[in-house]
Amino acid sequence: MDTRVTVPHYDPNRAVDLLPECQAIYEHAVKPVTVADLAATVPTIPVPTLLVLLSDLVADGMVAIHGAEVATEQDMLGRILEGLRELSP
Repeated sequence: MDTRVTVPHYDPNRAVDLLPECQAIYEHAVKPVTVADLAATVPTIPVPTLLVLLSDLVADGMVAIHGAEVATEQDMLGRILEGLRELSP
């Protein structure tokens, strides 16, 4: 949750084509923000969904994550899965 999210190259034209939830994440991450801050800023998106959407945005090269060493996309997805497991009862 303390991982920082940034938009390396903001492009308002790309934002228009995103799903509303992804657009909200993309717009909020123009300035560096933590995942926890995103979850608080966009409370309509449940945290597990937020993590999946972030993963999609990272895979598309629209956002970057900092503060967590991620060797591969598979490693990142594994970390997301671990986080989701921690959230479930």
